[in-house]
Amino acid sequence: SKTGIGTLLNSGSHIGVSANIFGGGLFPNYIPSFVWSDNTNRFQRYQFDKAIETANRAAIRRGRNLDSSEVELLRFISEHSPI
Repeated sequence: SKTGIGTLLNSGSHIGVSANIFGGGLFPNYIPSFVWSDNTNRFQRYQFDKAIETANRAAIRRGRNLDSSEVELLRFISEHSPI
């Protein structure tokens, strides 16, 4: 998951897997997995392929690649996300 500069979160907030939130204002205490939001409207679904690209870029910066089991786990989480 990623947050933008200036994103406000409450203590104890729950942020799901592969969420991308940004913008001003206080976000709700629960942010589901695989959402994209600038906090001006409701959560939008974060496209799975784009989320995997982002996760793989982060992994490469750490000297590794996502393996197939990690991609399948992320797919499972995405398919069962409430958004």
